[in-house]
Amino acid sequence: LMYQTIQQRVAYWLLSMNHLSEHERIPLPRSQTIWANTLHVSRSSLNQELKRMEKEGIFRIEGHALILLDQKKLEDIL
Repeated sequence: LMYQTIQQRVAYWLLSMNHLSEHERIPLPRSQTIWANTLHVSRSSLNQELKRMEKEGIFRIEGHALILLDQKKLEDIL
């Protein structure tokens, strides 16, 4: 992958979805292991980064869905 950090990989994965908009519910893979494998990172590292990004107010995770709160911050990561 051309993105070095987990945060960049998560941002790219989300922004690569067509018609992504703020406050939209984005379905997540069934498990973090599947998502981590897709991004070529460890599950624990992905989990830590997701918590950090959620704390920064970029998105909120509810069950198996992610709700984008700040698309600009996500774009700035890349």
